[in-house]
Amino acid sequence: DDNADFSVQLAAAKEGGAVYATGTSSKLVVDGGTITGSTATDRGGSISLRGGASLEVNSGRIENGCAWGNQMGGNVYAEGNVTVSGGTITGGNTTGTANTPSVKGAASTIRGAGRGGNICIRGAYTLTMTGGTISDGVSPSGGNLSIEGSKTDHSFSGGTISGGEALNGGNIYIAANAPGGTFSGTTVENGIVYVTSSSNGRGGNLYNTTGTFNITGGSFTGGAIKGTKTASNTGFGANIMTQKNMTITNATISGGNAENSFGGNLGVHGGASVTLGQGGIITNGTALRATGNSANGQGGNVYILKGTFTVAGGTVSNTTGAANAQHAGNIYIPTADGTLAMTSGTISGGQALSYGGNIYAYTNSTVNVTGGTISGGKAAQGGNVYVRATNKVTLKDCEVTGGTGYSIYLMDAAAGATLNGATVSGATAGAIRNVGTLTLTNATISGNTGATAPGVYNLAGATVTMTGGSISGNTAIWNGAVYTSGGTLTVTDVTAVTISRRQYQSLTALLPQTNIRFIMPPFIDLPAGGSGNGRSQSPGDSAFSACRCC
Repeated sequence: DDNADFSVQLAAAKEGGAVYATGTSSKLVVDGGTITGSTATDRGGSISLRGGASLEVNSGRIENGCAWGNQMGGNVYAEGNVTVSGGTITGGNTTGTANTPSVKGAASTIRGAGRGGNICIRGAYTLTMTGGTISDGVSPSGGNLSIEGSKTDHSFSGGTISGGEALNGGNIYIAANAPGGTFSGTTVENGIVYVTSSSNGRGGNLYNTTGTFNITGGSFTGGAIKGTKTASNTGFGANIMTQKNMTITNATISGGNAENSFGGNLGVHGGASVTLGQGGIITNGTALRATGNSANGQGGNVYILKGTFTVAGGTVSNTTGAANAQHAGNIYIPTADGTLAMTSGTISGGQALSYGGNIYAYTNSTVNVTGGTISGGKAAQGGNVYVRATNKVTLKDCEVTGGTGYSIYLMDAAAGATLNGATVSGATAGAIRNVGTLTLTNATISGNTGATAPGVYNLAGATVTMTGGSISGNTAIWNGAVYTSGGTLTVTDVTAVTISRRQYQSLTALLPQTNIRFIMPPFIDLPAGGSGNGRSQSPGDSAFSACRCC
């Protein structure tokens, strides 16, 4: 009963190198002592549980077990319930080559079809973790933990799972038929997955293929994708990659690093619906290219390949003050199968070296924002929102603030966006640049600055339709707050618009003669000559039409 001083070392067997238990009446309780260095040629390098036998770990150590030859459970294989409330389970591994263990930090040694470097649980049984540590396991799938074929939910309310390495699921791999569970207080950290010529590298801390999980507390932090992107394989979701539904509230997902890959903190695939609710924070992920690598990192925090990601009171942010992705510092939606929805909350601070500081919507993807704030993004183009080859972008009753490289950037003729009741303000290099189709309904564009057209810059072939709202209080060095260069501008019932003198004659024919006024900006002397006095003018003001072009 008192096993505080017991020790089993270097034991070996076909299954359960140190302990094999079977039957529902069998229960192994570890209250101390050490099981170390045991091996099995089948399952459970240290311990194998069959037929409903159970394991309870309260203290002590189970360490450095190995299940040789594509097997499962480097330290523990369980077809029975497992409870971890204390103690340490560490250093287990599974490998595809007999007597040649996988090695941390060496992707080439992680091979075969093994699962669960430390623990593999299968069947209609539950893993409950309230404390303790599961760490430093290595396996092709689930460096520390693999859960599969279970018919009951799993619970993680305390303790730490850390330092696992795998090709998929660096710390945790949720495999076939697992229904899901709840993370409410466990810390999951520093898992690593590798991209190789035969592996995608998914889910540095958690790869969820089948379970519906709720994350209501705790944290997932420091997950990483390493290796070189290949023509067929790309890493995905440095902290979490999920293919099934997930809700995140009162928890933090942070510091993931998707080097040369996609989704610094979260990857959404398989038609999953992921909701970031109140108290949910996804922050400071990175997706940058390594020195000497041509692969583009995309989605510093979130990458939505196939499924829906909804911000409903949570926060997606980059607070580092540095670029955190090549494209899409916060959220990237690359295909028609991906949707970003936002009802409340904040998306802020994303910084992309190229396009889309906060959001990059591409190739018929959908963005539907009905509330909340998108702010402070930085990019060469589209500091807050970058739209390319999709016209399914709606910003309604929300605030888009700050941003560089034009806060909202519609990149091509196929790009389209609708702003309905939205406010765009505080941009320091222009509010909106449009090469596609822009619809403004009761929108407010104010308090922006820029060298050319700080409100709306409408390029050749582009179309802007504005009904209601206002464009005013913007500051330009060159041209007015609205500038159209060969595009089409239609304005109805707008309370205030600031335009350039050079555009007045061409715009007058398009503008109704009521419910609109023109607020002329002050002008400076330019090489082409001309000056102005900043007077408010109306379409019928003769003094206005007599002014020279600037």
